[in-house]
This record gives sequence, C-alpha cells and structure tokens, in this order.
Amino acid sequence: MKKIIILLFNLGVYIPVIAQSIYGRITDDFNQETIIGANVILSENKGTTSDVNGDYFIKTTAGEQTIQFKFIGYEDEVRKVTVKKDQSIELNVNLKEDAIDIETVVVSAGKFEQKIEEITVSLEVIKAGLIESKNTTNIQEAIDQVPGVNITDGQANIRGGSGWSYGAGTRVQVLVDDLPLISGDAGQAQWNLISTENINQVEVIKGASSALYGSSALNGVINIRTAYPTSTPETKINLHRGYYDDAERESLNWWGNDKRKIEGFDFLHKEKVKNLDLVVGGFYLKDEGFRYKEETTRKRVNFNTRYQNQKIEGLYYGINANYLDNKTASALIWDSYEEAYLPLNNAETRTEGVIYNIDPFITYFNPNNNDKHRINNRYLSVKNDNETDADAEGQDNESQSYYTEYQYQKSIESIQLNWTTGAMMEHVNIESALFKGKSKKTNQALFTQLDKKFGDRLNLSLGARYETFLLEASKDYFLENGDSTNILKDAKPVFRAGLNYRLGKATYLRASWGQGYRFPSLAELFIETQAADGIFIYSNPQLKPESGWSSEIAIKQGFKIGRWKGFVDVAAFRMEYQDMMEFSFNKWERNENGVPLIGFKSINIGDTRISGAELSLMGTGKIGEVEVSFFGGYTYVKPIPKNPDSTYATNVDGEGLNFYNFSSIDSSELILKYRHEHIVKLDMQFKHKKTALGLSFRYNSFMKNIDKVFTLEFFEEFVPGINESREVLNKGDFIVDLRLIQELNEDINASLIINNLLNREYQTRPANLMAPRMISLKLGIVI
Repeated sequence: MKKIIILLFNLGVYIPVIAQSIYGRITDDFNQETIIGANVILSENKGTTSDVNGDYFIKTTAGEQTIQFKFIGYEDEVRKVTVKKDQSIELNVNLKEDAIDIETVVVSAGKFEQKIEEITVSLEVIKAGLIESKNTTNIQEAIDQVPGVNITDGQANIRGGSGWSYGAGTRVQVLVDDLPLISGDAGQAQWNLISTENINQVEVIKGASSALYGSSALNGVINIRTAYPTSTPETKINLHRGYYDDAERESLNWWGNDKRKIEGFDFLHKEKVKNLDLVVGGFYLKDEGFRYKEETTRKRVNFNTRYQNQKIEGLYYGINANYLDNKTASALIWDSYEEAYLPLNNAETRTEGVIYNIDPFITYFNPNNNDKHRINNRYLSVKNDNETDADAEGQDNESQSYYTEYQYQKSIESIQLNWTTGAMMEHVNIESALFKGKSKKTNQALFTQLDKKFGDRLNLSLGARYETFLLEASKDYFLENGDSTNILKDAKPVFRAGLNYRLGKATYLRASWGQGYRFPSLAELFIETQAADGIFIYSNPQLKPESGWSSEIAIKQGFKIGRWKGFVDVAAFRMEYQDMMEFSFNKWERNENGVPLIGFKSINIGDTRISGAELSLMGTGKIGEVEVSFFGGYTYVKPIPKNPDSTYATNVDGEGLNFYNFSSIDSSELILKYRHEHIVKLDMQFKHKKTALGLSFRYNSFMKNIDKVFTLEFFEEFVPGINESREVLNKGDFIVDLRLIQELNEDINASLIINNLLNREYQTRPANLMAPRMISLKLGIVI
C-alpha cells in the first residue's frame, strides 16, 4: 500500500482515497536532500520512518492529528492536520539542522546507542566515506589518521599509552561488531581480516576501557562496525592499480626501472531478502612491495546475515564470517640507511597464513519492557607458517579462540536509566614452535554498567568488571628451564566512572576515570626466535601483568556559523601504569662461545605516568558552491617514568637497567621510549558538483628516546645508519596524502590517490624507513 501511494505520488498521479492516511517526503531545509530514517510519530502512538527516498506513509483515523518528525542532528518539527474520513493528505516537511546535535551516534562508549556529544569519554569516529575515498586496503591506514593515534608494526598506540612492541601484546582492544579480533597467542590485532569494503563507521575510545572490554583495553578501544543493507539492494565494485614511485635518494631504488606495482579489487553486495539481511563481500590485493622481497598477496571473503523471526517479535539471529588467505614477507631491520629498503643481510620473515572467524549471534528485544538480550560468539582461527632465512626450519604458530558473551540491557525510560550487564568467557588453544609447544588460556569476566540521565543536562556512568585468567603453558618450556609448575593465573577487579554535563545549548563538559589491566600474551611470556641475522627475540616467563588508570576532563563545543557547523573538543588527560610492560632491546643471552647476543625482550619497567592535552575538531561547511568537510586534531603527550633511577631488569653482563643508562637521551630529559610528544592530524575534502579533492596531513614530532643499544658504536658496525638517519630526520615526520575523485555518472567514479605526495623520508621506529610516494588509480562502480 505504502509503495503504491508513494510511487503514484512521485509520478505526479492523482492518488485515490484509501481509508485515512498521511504521506509525503522529508528533506533537509538547507540543501533539499532527502532524509533517510527520520522518525514520524502520530499522537495516537503510531509511527514509521522515512525510506531510502525520504518518503513516508502512515495510516490514521479521521479527525485532528498531531504528527511529529524527528531525526538526529535536526530540530523536531510538529504539525497538526485534520484528516477527513477516507482522505489521504500529502504533508512534505523540511527539517532544520540543530547545532546542539553533532549528528553522530555511537555504541562503543556504553554498548548502546548514544549521541556522541553526550558520552562521558573521548571518542573519535571515522566515517565510511573517508575509508572508501582513500582507497584503504588495510584499516590501519584510516585509523592512523585519527588524532592522537599511531600504529607501528600493527600495534596501536593512543595518546602515548604504548611504545613499540613487535607483534606481541596490545594495550588497545580491537573489535569488529563488539567482538575482539586479537589472536589468542601473540595478542596481536588481525587487521588484515577486517573487511574494509563493508564498514559503517570506526569508533575509537581513548583511555582505559577495561571495565566493559577487558584486559586488552588498557589504553583504549577501536571498534569497527560493519553495515547492513537498506531497503534498496546495492552492489559495489572497486578496482585499483598503482605503483611505488622512486625515492629521492637514488641509493634506495633497488628496483631500477621496474617500478614496484600494487593492484587489487573488492566487491560488496547488500540486500534485504524478505526477512533476511544479507551482505556478501570479497577482496584481493597483490602488492610487490617497496622493500626487497616484501611481497604480499591477500585474498579475503566475508558475509553477514541477520534474520528477523516472523513469529516472535523482536527476535533476530544470524551468522557472520570472514576468511583470509595471506602470503606476506617482512623484515625487522634494514641493511643500512644508505640502502634502507633492503633487509639486514637480505633476510626476511615469510608468512603463509589462513585466518578466519565465524560469529553466530542471537538478539531478543522485548518491545513491552525495553529488555534486550544478546548472545555473541566468535570462533577465531589463526594459522601461520613462518619461515626466516636465519631459521630455515620455520617458526609456525597456530591458535583457536572461542569467545562467547551474554549481554543484558534494560532501558527504563521513565527514569532515563540504561543498565548493561553480562558475562564473557574466552578459551584459547595454542600450538606453536614459537612458544615451545601446546598451551591453553582461559579468560572469564563479569561486567556491569549503569548510565543515568538527569533531566536533559546531566549524564552519569558507572561501571565495574571482575576478570580472571588461567594460563597452562607448554610443559616443554618449563622442563627446559627447570621450573616446577606450568600454571600462571591472576584475577583483577576494575572500575570506571564518568559524567557529562550540558552547560549550554551546544556546550558539553565531561570527566572520566577508569582503571585498566592487561595480562601478558603468550608471545611476551614464551617466544623464542631469531628475527634476523644476529638479532633474537627472547622469552620472559617472569613477566607480570600490568595495571593502571586513566582520567580526563574535557569540553566539547558544537557550533553553527552560517553555512558551517561542527564541534571543537579540548581534553586534558592523565594515565598511570604499574609494572608497565615494554619491548626492550639489549644483551639478554650469550652464545656457546660466551659472546653476548642482542635482541628484544618484554620486561616490566616499573611505574609510569603519561599526561597531556588534545584538541580535536570535525565539521562541514560551504565556500561558495564548494562543500567542505574536515576532521583532525593536535595531541601533546608527556610520557615519563616515575622512578627513573630504579633498576627494572639486569642484562647478561650483569648491568642493571634503569631509565638513564639504557635510554638514548641524556639524563636531563625524561620521556619514555618510542613515543612522539607532538602529533597533528588533519583531513580535508573539497567537493564541487561531481569533483572532490581530499588532502590528509600527518605530523609526528621526532622520536627522542629509543633503546640505547641502537645508537652504540658496536651496533652501528652491525647495522649502519641509525644514528645518521636520526640526525637527518630529527625534525619529525610530515606526510601529505592526496585524492582526486571524479563522478563520471551516478554509478561510476574514478579516483587518483597519491600517498606521501611530497615523497618524504620518514621512519616509525629505528631502522624502518617507510614507503616513498605511491600513486594509484581507482574505479568505483555501483550496480
């Protein structure tokens, strides 16, 4: 009925009377664009939403009716109409933007939908449009554009909360649709498994979030939310091809005239099939790499399903899955600064892996009392065949993680209270040559959180979690080292609190405090391998869990000035850690001839403090006929050891390690290793008619402090150029990316993407020079 009336209405055909009804179209008062998903509410408690064309249709009774139109980011519109018997009334509505609303709804802060300006923590959002327009082949590339966030060797660092950890352990919980996507053995985010072709938005929480999200959320959360279909089926195909340009220094260009190429494609189909939401996607990438031998081939397929039960109102269930076949190679350290794109002694680690997850779920929402029950499950399998030139036998690792979470939510609208509580369990089976055999890990937790609104100004949030860990490590390892037990266990309660107070129409003050906790990964405890010729990675079964807390006070100011709107957010933050874990480079063992060997080892470095301030902004506007959008910020970080003179470890020479004698900077300055004090990020896009120009800017100040061994004379003879590179690149990193997008018609667009436009040299850590300018063309097709 609704579709017939709207179709006739769109064609300008006289609409015959069909009982009593109200219909029409909802549009934006500023640009006349249609609004999808606006709420239409009748005084007699009937309601509907606008469809993909902005149209709505609702049956009613004869007489005077009050009808309300609502949509996030717009002022409510109330109309009164009198409907006669057997009459259909056309009522078109233009909604006006509301500066108070910032038009973004998030779920990560409290595991339920909230307006971003009303949450009690710092949270940034990356929209799907930015991810697609930058031709993102790995979600890390987009996340690295978030203010205060850096990703080095696959490990995320938020506001200086982490240093450098080579593929082992993470203080940032990485989620896909609220479920962790971290390997059970190394504690490493599985970035390559994330389907960049099907992302609704990415939400980044800054600060300890262990109360809701557990051990790995000590420094924050990155939650990737996938998209479900709308009422109109959609198929998208993207194809891209490009190459790495020559670096400015000729000595780096080992490839000669044969440019290193990168190419690939992805597709996504979304459709509602009766009561079934179906999403199917795929991805292929072949990257010849700018470093010698670092070639990558990645194949991925994924699907999401969600079925609405027809007999039980509010019951949904389905299954989501991703499968990745990955072949890649990587090098820990360069051969020299002169030839920085060659690995040390031409040796690299080759990995062939199959990674997949299967996620069955069931959700029941009781419309009578606003109760919501969810059971989410994830089976994550990671299997890697690793082989290095230094260790021809290979160092395989394999893990299976079984994760299940029950969540109950109760919304009591009369007192504006939302209660979230639940329980989780994760069991991991690990079999790995890297970690000396078979191990098991079990993690269980109970959690609860209350979010209460007082009127229309104050929001309070209180949360708690109790978590237990049990690790049954490989007996082979303990037998080798003469230990009597192979069981490690721990338990920890954590708490959080936050408030948000609306000072004015568009001014929000917030404050938060939260505890965090992290149990070490199996890799940090037991890994034994040779990463490159003469460089090893060592185990530390005495490694203790780390804990801490983070706090902040901030103000978010929404604005609307003429044709411009958005927000500015200013925050001051402080984090403190006890028994902080760090990846440290030193002399940890001797060979059979008694010669000290150098390598990496995870150790507890004592108590630390990280404080700072952050300014972030986001908005849209117009310059003449040019539409402008911007997103960015500046972060200042001061990370220091609280007891710099304390000895936190002893190397194989019997030397006690403290902050001063094994850091690269002199004793006049305190700063933890592998951090940037100043971080600036900005993305801007300008669109005129069918043409868009985007620019991304990233600046990281010079990394003042690294492991001192990197800078010593004996290591300079082994790996030349680290000191030289730090002298040449001591002004920090300034990287510019460009994208030019041209809509050829309604269904096809072409893009030119240039990453590292200025062809700058920069490194994210010692002996790791990043890519030169990369140029690619992309063709996007919507069917």
